[in-house]
Amino acid sequence: MVNARRLVSAALAAVTCLALGACGSAQQAAPRTTGGPATCSATTVKIGIPVSPPNVVHLPAYVANDLGYFQKEHLTPQFLTFESGVASFRAMAGGSVDVAGTALESLITAVAQGADARMVSSYQVGVDFVFVVGPSIRTLADLKGKRVNIEQPGAIADAMSRFVLQKAGIDPSQVQFISTSTAGRVPALINGQSDTGVLHYDQALIVMQKDPQLHILLNLADELKNYQFGAWAMSQQFLRSQPRTAECILRALIRGNRAMYDPSLRQRIVQIGVKYTKEPESVVGQTIDALASARVWPQNVGVDRTDVEGTIKSMEQRGLVQNPPGYGQLVDTSVATRVVNQLGRKNFPY
Repeated sequence: MVNARRLVSAALAAVTCLALGACGSAQQAAPRTTGGPATCSATTVKIGIPVSPPNVVHLPAYVANDLGYFQKEHLTPQFLTFESGVASFRAMAGGSVDVAGTALESLITAVAQGADARMVSSYQVGVDFVFVVGPSIRTLADLKGKRVNIEQPGAIADAMSRFVLQKAGIDPSQVQFISTSTAGRVPALINGQSDTGVLHYDQALIVMQKDPQLHILLNLADELKNYQFGAWAMSQQFLRSQPRTAECILRALIRGNRAMYDPSLRQRIVQIGVKYTKEPESVVGQTIDALASARVWPQNVGVDRTDVEGTIKSMEQRGLVQNPPGYGQLVDTSVATRVVNQLGRKNFPY
């Protein structure tokens, strides 16, 4: 498997450089196989997005909508945005959405507590986060006594922040945890409400442009090895009762992931990104280029067993989950695998 974290790290260096103004033969895809793709009746499907508004990394589902991939499946997507991956997952578990975009950490915690859900695919492999801090923090040791933004307990910002504290040798009791919404990470840093932020690429670009004193303390892509981040999750009940709909949803989502790499669609996708993220076109364009270079969006199933098990192990070591589920209790890629076999596997470059 391609080392996604190394690619993310290299791409982030370019993004940071752009943000601070400091710098100015292809494999063939496997042949498509025929496998009788499911045909869905016209229906509305509800898709949970873990942040409001979405970040650039969350765009493939919206791209799938605006490019007509859902409509081709006779589906009308209704996007429900939430303030965190935890909230998105809870909505799916409660039956309010059919598929939830969430962090794998949230899914691991929920399944360990008995949730009837599985990771079925991914909208993002690897980690695209950076740990951004205020001017009073120059080293890891400086985090002691500071206000650390965790978003909410169990959220990705919580898991990533605790990882950083562990690396620094600082007990969580020695910092003050601050909670905000996912979208609130950026203003919390800028207005001094918090001293740290676990930020996506586009958030990091924006925050460092607005306040040049804010800087990246750690690139988490460099630090987290064998780690899976994004997950599309469905309940087992939904997979059993509506297998055709599940297949049609995943086919549209996987095509949306692949579209992010299509150079002929780049300008259109940038405009779609501006429409949904509400971010400047320059930020959206730079972030799309960086994430595409880092191969953050999977072109196929998007689930690597080594990375999933690495995430479980990391959470267990940090005391974030007790009696964690095994891979088979957490993941069901049977539908996504069938879809990829129908579409034909894609290799990099696009």
